[in-house]
Amino acid sequence: MRKAFLFSGQGSQYVGMARFFYDNFESSKKVLDSACSTLSKDLKRLMFDGPVEELGETTNTQPCVLAAEIMAFEALKELGYVPDAVAGFSLGEYGALYAAGVLDLESVLKIIDIRANAMKNAAKGVNGSMAAIMGCEPSKVFELCDKANGYVVPVNFNCVGQISISGENEAVDEVLALCKEEKIRAVKLQVSVPCHCKFMNSASEVIKAAFNGFAFNNPSLPLFMNVDGERESDANLIKEKLVRQIKEPVQWISTLNNLKEFGCDTFIECGPGKTLTTFVKRTLNNDEVSFTNTDGEESFNIAVNLLKGGNE
Repeated sequence: MRKAFLFSGQGSQYVGMARFFYDNFESSKKVLDSACSTLSKDLKRLMFDGPVEELGETTNTQPCVLAAEIMAFEALKELGYVPDAVAGFSLGEYGALYAAGVLDLESVLKIIDIRANAMKNAAKGVNGSMAAIMGCEPSKVFELCDKANGYVVPVNFNCVGQISISGENEAVDEVLALCKEEKIRAVKLQVSVPCHCKFMNSASEVIKAAFNGFAFNNPSLPLFMNVDGERESDANLIKEKLVRQIKEPVQWISTLNNLKEFGCDTFIECGPGKTLTTFVKRTLNNDEVSFTNTDGEESFNIAVNLLKGGNE
């Protein structure tokens, strides 16, 4: 059994996330307490008490979700479970970097704070949004975007049958209206900035400059990255791909297929929600892989049973 740990992306946040880990695992508690201290921000209040509107601001969402997924990872590690490979979706790629030893906790928290603020600043003056389109081939999603007036592009290839789009809000709404006409299921995403498109060009430059102030290590275990879905072992190339990641599509379908080809047959989602678990279910052959999330006590116990070699 080869185990892949997957780290959640922005949009999976909710008030109350990771409370189970804070209350039950000393290693998880240390992560959140350290995050609050490192960033001089009361992430614990935001995560446990909200309000949801404040938690949903990207400068709060990103460090909170990152802390939550590292808390889940550390809880599994505390019980003796470590992955054979890691990958993270967008923001979650930084959780994977931590798990693979590329960045220490203080560095990854400071970088994600810089990233969140850079993205917020890049989105100033841009009335942008994102949406997910279900049940379409990529060519159809490109066609829908081409029909809209204004800038909107496919950005995240999430799983078989689901692609996210990003761009100007009016153009995104036009695509949603076209989907409604053609009875294609589509939904606006819970994000406050239009990610992985040209509006993030300036943010990528900020990130590139910021990386000079941090030590990046070569990963201690296989790390698969967003921009091409491929395994990357060189710290300098990892930095280059992270700079691209913020303004380019997430190739998550390729990532999952490459993890499976690597030999991973057990997928554990670390972080709030179960979005990535759903992506695994829709993309990979369910008869050949097992998967679960770790969001809360019940699902965490299922994950532990799965890692023990159980059938759930």
